[in-house]
Amino acid sequence: MPVLARPGRLVAAARAFARAVFADTPGSWPRAAGLMLLGGLLEGAGLLLLVPLAGLLVDGGGRAQAIAARWFALVGADTRIERLSALLVVFVLVMLVRAGVLLLRDRHLAALRIGFVERERVALLRALATARWQDVAGLRHARLTAAVGGDVQRVAAAVHYFLQALVAAVMLAVQWLLALAIAPALALFAALLLLGAAALALPTLARASRVGEAMTAGQLEMMHASGQFLAGLKPAIAHGAGPAFVAGVEADARRLSAVQLAFERHHSLARVTTASASALVGAGLLLVGTWWAMPVASLLAAIVILSRMSGPALQIQQAAQQLATLLPAHAALTELRRDLAPGVLPASPAPVAQTPGVGDATIVLDNVTFAHADGGGVRDIDLVLRPGEIVGLVGASGAGKTTLVDLLAGLIAPHAGSVTLGGLPVDHRCIAYVAQDSFLIHDTLRHNLTLDGPAVQDDVLHEVLALVGATALIDSLPQGLDTLVAERGARLSGGERQRIALARALIRRPALLILDEATNAIDIAGERRILDMLAALPDRPVTMIVAHRGESLARCDRVLTIEAGRLVEGRDHAG
Repeated sequence: MPVLARPGRLVAAARAFARAVFADTPGSWPRAAGLMLLGGLLEGAGLLLLVPLAGLLVDGGGRAQAIAARWFALVGADTRIERLSALLVVFVLVMLVRAGVLLLRDRHLAALRIGFVERERVALLRALATARWQDVAGLRHARLTAAVGGDVQRVAAAVHYFLQALVAAVMLAVQWLLALAIAPALALFAALLLLGAAALALPTLARASRVGEAMTAGQLEMMHASGQFLAGLKPAIAHGAGPAFVAGVEADARRLSAVQLAFERHHSLARVTTASASALVGAGLLLVGTWWAMPVASLLAAIVILSRMSGPALQIQQAAQQLATLLPAHAALTELRRDLAPGVLPASPAPVAQTPGVGDATIVLDNVTFAHADGGGVRDIDLVLRPGEIVGLVGASGAGKTTLVDLLAGLIAPHAGSVTLGGLPVDHRCIAYVAQDSFLIHDTLRHNLTLDGPAVQDDVLHEVLALVGATALIDSLPQGLDTLVAERGARLSGGERQRIALARALIRRPALLILDEATNAIDIAGERRILDMLAALPDRPVTMIVAHRGESLARCDRVLTIEAGRLVEGRDHAG
């Protein structure tokens, strides 16, 4: 994760964040800026009415009295009660218009914030979905979960505070300009004090950034520990090791809580310090104005306006503290997308007309090599898989089976050599991959079978389900195909999930079907019937079966053995 605690890096991170926010919706920002400015001007107009009011109530002379005279002449008020009534009417009208403008402003800024955050989330998911598999596989699962969940939410909070600071800055500028028009000397003196306070606050922003980095790292570790806890909960309970798991998660939680408490103490201290400084500044301005013998009406109006500046100034200070704490989350998201970007796949796949059909789907691996960073992989693979052929793949753990399968599936690209399907580069639309851990989502069986693909008629779904032996399962469910399978398909057994995953693969009518231990949860008799069904298909795809059970390889036309990354044996099943 990037380190932002240094002032230069913090400023650079803030600049990059601002660029991202502004660049995301450039057409909407002129309206947002206009509404913020109009809201500030109306706030200033309401404050400006204090000048004639002060001139009416206090015979102080000076600039305030002259401005008051122009106001009363403009509205045609002669007596004191007429002048007071006119001021109140104008004030109420200004406040009503201001309320309407602020409502529009807040709605528009909320739409900008929500839209930006959702686009950040979608951009991250798109980067994950289009990246090379080896780039995704090398990431910690906790990092992905933290990015999609916690980091995106913290970016949402960062946008909120960023927009809050912008609104406060506009209000502060308008108020200061009003004070400058009424009491130039006091306004300049107040500006110097504000600049000095800002300079003193810079080190606290660096500390807030360090706290933010610690919180981001702590949440990542907490996510990692929680994921391990949930993944290992069943065996932990079975072995009586549940308390040890809880103790580890509890230690991570304590560390994260300590960081969060440190931030709250730091933020509270900064808030109290700023509020106290505002009170001292107000008292100091009153003393300075009196010492300069300013007219009473001008002094009162200027003090009220300058005291109102403490609100936006405090908002800016608090927003800056929060933003410095939250910027590491945006930096983490940006870094994750950058890690995935070098391997992004082409956005537009080959036209469907160029996709090979089952009939001409000869698969050729020509001198293919892929080396992992740890030294594993495959080397010098030459292999031809003919249309309709059923091929088994066996080998010891770590021999290269997964790498070879990933190359066939197009999940990774070879470092040398080529993989073609029907004479064309591998296209994911021609491939169906069924893994040992069947992927089902919390939705209906129908949706799990099609996964937002083209609509499939019920008779086709039932036909394919019958091929994989799932008809009895569907008939036993209360809503049939429209039954919810629960998260990860928990409502189904392991074998039932594998049958549904296999049916989903066949619905795609693939040119290449990869079964990676995809039937090991099904009983041997059921597995034999499924493999017999695959072998009997009139227009069957090339089928690669990765398995350890001899029964799973019984229907293969030939069995390949991989050892230390090389194909060392290719024989037909009878041999």
